[in-house]
Amino acid sequence: MLLDDLKQKYANKYTISPVSGENIDLVFPVLESNKYFYSRTQDHPVTKEDLASDIDALPPNTTLSQKHFIAFFEKDSTDCFAVLDIVEGYPDSKTVYLGFVMLESSIQNKGLGGSITNTLCALAAQNGFSRIELGCFEENEIGYKFWLRMGFSVIRTSEREVDGKSYRLFSMEKRIDGSF
Repeated sequence: MLLDDLKQKYANKYTISPVSGENIDLVFPVLESNKYFYSRTQDHPVTKEDLASDIDALPPNTTLSQKHFIAFFEKDSTDCFAVLDIVEGYPDSKTVYLGFVMLESSIQNKGLGGSITNTLCALAAQNGFSRIELGCFEENEIGYKFWLRMGFSVIRTSEREVDGKSYRLFSMEKRIDGSF
């Protein structure tokens, strides 16, 4: 299972835990620090209620057993610095859907987001997946450039309504084969 492999990969450096109602107060500051992202993807500041609803939000025809909404903590600490949301086997059995990789804003642009993404890609390939898919809002220019640098490409566009406003969403993918 991908989650077990992530935990094992980072066991010496970080603690990885599912995000739940029990640790939401420790995780929320990571989201709250990402004002740029939320200013580009919704018309209100992120709330704990937004985070709580994301924990169990599922794409169509999936189950909670496929979803891993996890937090990265410094080893032996309650300091959360990253959140990762993935769904195994969506939209097809050979794909991992990446809901987001979000780092605490003060540690962005130092290579950690790319490292986590590359590790996820490598572990997904080892688990038999052949691609990673994600959605990125056009207005999130920084995120879009990041995903392009990470080797993702646009496969389709759609419109998504959030807070009564229509946003263009780029569906992006990266083919993976285990050669990382």
